[in-house]
Amino acid sequence: MYYVCDVFVLEAYRGQGIGKKLIETITNAPEFE
Repeated sequence: MYYVCDVFVLEAYRGQGIGKKLIETITNAPEFE
């Protein structure tokens, strides 16, 4: 289980997949397995 709190992407950077990349990085990090 992961808990992500108070994370937001500035409006100028939205739509670039930054949020998806963040979640992908967290879920694939070996230290969180």
